[in-house]
Amino acid sequence: MEVFCDSRRPREYRAVAHCETTLSSWYSYGNYVWTDQRNGSRADCYSVLGPVWVRDYHVDWRR
Repeated sequence: MEVFCDSRRPREYRAVAHCETTLSSWYSYGNYVWTDQRNGSRADCYSVLGPVWVRDYHVDWRR
């Protein structure tokens, strides 16, 4: 999943995906990017044990 954020002042943020399978759940963290960049922060969920999905997500802001 990819997140794009806009802010009145430049700040760094990253996407955090809440990944899940039938057996477990975990967080996947994207790279920090600046709000004034064209590309967003991308967090990917992968599993070798079977299907995986993004249950939820949130955005971490760097202070």
